[in-house]
Amino acid sequence: MASATASSGLESEYTEQQLNEFREKGIKFDPVKGLYLPFPGVTVVCNVCETSAKSLERLPELLSELPTLSKTFLPLPPRSYHVTVLDIACKYKPLQEDAEWDAWLSEPRWRLAADELVSASWRPKLRLSGVRVLSRTVLAAELEPAEEGTPAHPGGLPLNRRLVEVLGLEKSQVHPWHMTIGYCSKPDELDESSADLQAELARFEASVREAVGPELGLAEARLCRFQDMQAFLPWDGQTS
Repeated sequence: MASATASSGLESEYTEQQLNEFREKGIKFDPVKGLYLPFPGVTVVCNVCETSAKSLERLPELLSELPTLSKTFLPLPPRSYHVTVLDIACKYKPLQEDAEWDAWLSEPRWRLAADELVSASWRPKLRLSGVRVLSRTVLAAELEPAEEGTPAHPGGLPLNRRLVEVLGLEKSQVHPWHMTIGYCSKPDELDESSADLQAELARFEASVREAVGPELGLAEARLCRFQDMQAFLPWDGQTS
């Protein structure tokens, strides 16, 4: 079994057995305590650049002021804000042993992918389309191209086709351009047809639109590793 690690920072909240049960179920967060759980993986993202991150830093606070949305969504910290270019893999979907995961990450394909991204030096030009609940799972800022050089969907990006080939993936990106703001912690209580929820979504969207401005500032696409949903760190495909 992939065991709980001493670096998770959650030892005061959970027993090792509880953390391992979360891992076996592939759970990203605890809806009861409102804590994000270890959920390591590899992805290709464009992190929000420092200037945009500064303008977006009040979004969790603004979300907390909306009673209907705040009781059903767990906000992400602004340092986690990013746009996914290519989903790759999570350690717990399916659950992998530590040794198996580490061996997989030591393969040369990762360095090749990291080098490919650095050489491409590419970032999308995206603007806010709207703020919506996607698949009853996430509260997201949906994005759309702000110029012709950015494809309507990340799956249409030539760079992604090259990465799929280099990494030996079965498919390109499925999800559309978006930036996740929070995760639904109480899906059973989520009523998307509620007038209160729709009114709060409209109010929150206005705040997000003001914060984002005419275009979301993004860093160049990079291969990244993450230990949970709160930070996505560039990875050169070699160092552990």
